Amino acid sequence: MAVRKKSVKKKSARKSTRSNSNVVKAQASHKTSARSSRVPTGAKVISVVYYLFAVAFLVGGIGVFIGSSILSQVLESLGPFAAVAGTVAGTVLILLSILHFFIARGLWTGANWARIVAIIFAAIGVASSLSSIITGNFGSIVTLAIHLIVGGYLLLNKRVKATFN
Repeated sequence: MAVRKKSVKKKSARKSTRSNSNVVKAQASHKTSARSSRVPTGAKVISVVYYLFAVAFLVGGIGVFIGSSILSQVLESLGPFAAVAGTVAGTVLILLSILHFFIARGLWTGANWARIVAIIFAAIGVASSLSSIITGNFGSIVTLAIHLIVGGYLLLNKRVKATFN
């Protein structure tokens, strides 16, 4: 009889541990969903743009892989250079696609690291646009404005800072 009571106690302790872990998981999930529902609309729009760039980089990477292999076969004078260059470029584009996907996901859920990385990317975009404008490409004024708006919004907006911190 005593053995039976101990096994019943062990089973109830295991059930209690399982239910506690389920409660913790549910609370963590609720916090994430609550945080993502509080993320400002502007940040979610930027997140969608990052998702679109992730898809574009993925399609571009696959296209470069396929194009470089076809190009190396058609233009035998390039030899293995086209295939190697295409493999490197395709790999870089696919890695950028993965990075943009995670940034988009982070922005959507309110992760502060994603906001910081997006601000860094916007600053790089501002520098790149300014150098293009200096060299005479005045079409980069539009991209400069976009990078300034995105970076400024994620960096200076009080609601965004409060939500992501």
